[in-house]
Amino acid sequence: MRKREDPHAITAFRAVSTPAEAVPSPPEAASTASWTETRRAPRPFPIWRGLLVGLLLTPLNAFWIITIEAVQFGPYPTTLSLLANVLFWLLLLHIGNGVVRRVRPGWALTQADLLAVYTTLAAGSAMAGCDLLQILMHYIGHVGWTRTFQPEYSAAWEQYVPRWLTVTDPEALRGYYSGNSTLYTLAHLRAWALPIASWMLFIALMGIGMMCLNSLLRRRWVEQERLPFPLVMLPLEMTNPTQRLWRNRLLWAGFLLAGGIDLLNGFAVLYPSLPSVPINYIVISTNFKDKPWSAMGWTTISFYPIILGIGYLLPLDLLFSCWFFFLFWKAQLVFCSAMGWDIAPEFPYVNYQSFGALMMLGVMTLWGARQYLAMAWRCAVGRPSELSDAGEAISYRAALIGFAVSFVGLIVFCHLAGLQWKWTVVFFVLYWLALLTVTRMRAELGAPVHDLINAAPEVVLTDVLGPRAFTPRDLTVFSLFYWFSKLHRSDVMPHGMEVLKMADNARANRRQMFWTFLMAMLVGSLAGFWGMLHQGYALGNAARWGFPAYAGWETFNRLNSWLDAPKMPNQGMGFATVVGALTCFGLFLLRRQFLWWPLHPICYAITATFEMNIVWLPLLIAWAVKGVVLRFGGRTLYHRLIPFFYGLILGQAVVGSLWSLASVATGQRMYSFWGY
Repeated sequence: MRKREDPHAITAFRAVSTPAEAVPSPPEAASTASWTETRRAPRPFPIWRGLLVGLLLTPLNAFWIITIEAVQFGPYPTTLSLLANVLFWLLLLHIGNGVVRRVRPGWALTQADLLAVYTTLAAGSAMAGCDLLQILMHYIGHVGWTRTFQPEYSAAWEQYVPRWLTVTDPEALRGYYSGNSTLYTLAHLRAWALPIASWMLFIALMGIGMMCLNSLLRRRWVEQERLPFPLVMLPLEMTNPTQRLWRNRLLWAGFLLAGGIDLLNGFAVLYPSLPSVPINYIVISTNFKDKPWSAMGWTTISFYPIILGIGYLLPLDLLFSCWFFFLFWKAQLVFCSAMGWDIAPEFPYVNYQSFGALMMLGVMTLWGARQYLAMAWRCAVGRPSELSDAGEAISYRAALIGFAVSFVGLIVFCHLAGLQWKWTVVFFVLYWLALLTVTRMRAELGAPVHDLINAAPEVVLTDVLGPRAFTPRDLTVFSLFYWFSKLHRSDVMPHGMEVLKMADNARANRRQMFWTFLMAMLVGSLAGFWGMLHQGYALGNAARWGFPAYAGWETFNRLNSWLDAPKMPNQGMGFATVVGALTCFGLFLLRRQFLWWPLHPICYAITATFEMNIVWLPLLIAWAVKGVVLRFGGRTLYHRLIPFFYGLILGQAVVGSLWSLASVATGQRMYSFWGY
């Protein structure tokens, strides 16, 4: 019996395995024409005004993000797939644009302009977020600080650290870590100039590779497979020139419900005598202290409206698979404890099963696109091809050359830093596979979180092969790269692909959006560096700052353990990685063979993570609500209710952002709508 169709679902990785020739042509194309032929389209709108507005807002946005995430311990909007702070900016611009349209219609921003602002702020937020530059800045300073003031701590690896990637001036670091100083002296600026310039080069190479790969795959994912991109639905509706969303009463009902809860909870933080609505996570694992139940580890329940709203937009099978596999991992831990198999540390190696599944998904994505990529290659080298790159952001030749330059440039960069060629290539092959999988997952399914903690290539390599397989310099450079490989919550590449998707809907120039995104990455990075330095010299890094500062100690403590007491290769971890890959492939085959098969291979990879502990229950509720709506109301009722869930997202994003801005303005920590 055929499964009821989800209006936003696409059978995951079934389309990936379909040959390019087997995909039907778009209905509007002539029967004798290839689906890749370019059709005459309306002239795209320029986006220079939106770019200008976005770049002007980027430093303010970076300062806001760094203050709430690094200084005040929450909220952490950059750990969500749909950035709450960017939605807040977009709403402000929509209101301001309405005023301008009444006074001077010619000055009003178009939808393409507004999406250019969204693009700029999304890229800037991701770069300045707690998973990227906030961690990197603590690496840059941590090495020099311990070298100068705790030499016994860094004695084993100090000689292997590239000086051009870290700050060595002890006086500059004293002000950064102690506070009550200022960044704006010639000595301080000079001390940070070389390492920041070096890392900016690294970021530029990464950005070029990401956007070239996105441009190369855009037509495959957007036009051929027609992936739904659930996370772009709300920004597109918010900027729709018809403004139909804002006239929908269900939107405001959802907004008032979620926003009202956050408003009440915010006042309850200021005035504890007031009641509050418990929507933030509550730890329940403290109730399970005895074995085998204690083995399930940290577990919570929560009722975040923003997650419930995002969940309603996602495919039904994804929602089911998320909470099912979350419970599956917990059951696996409990079962192994009950059987006494957890005598080996970390058994059953859940993170490594997840990593193996992640790598398999990346390989399947490339394998499924093999014929498309072959056509793109023929087009790039000037040979006859069914594929045309007319209308793309850049030509396929430029995309291939750009990605090659990026990859080779990263290898040279790492070699100059001291990492051996072979390990550099292995590291980046694994990293790009993970990045490609996350981007595909966002395009196809729109998971609200995807931290994928401990999926870093260097962690897996050193655990499976043992630290002795690498030189001390290799291990030191690996540690310096942990800032971008440890977590995938703030990956920038998915935002870049979503930008190219939104350009089609808004009639924006793809080429301009391509370069806008690259520029936003660089400007956002500079703004992030500035924000971290400004706050560090003003407040003091070592005493006040939370998670990012801890990340420095975490990374280099592990480096000390690698060098001082290296462990033997762990065959069990390697076996678990293979098991994860094979299990993912088996789930893929089952989904391909049986239409009714409900378990999604992507969810097997992303649910064994920290943040899934926080969102699993809202996703279960969203699955139940959406299932009931589709069962009894069908597509008509489903689409009619979408604005209400948009309202839940916007209500918590906007009111939560207002509380965080009040926290920045007053210096007093207030209600955190999304924190740990």
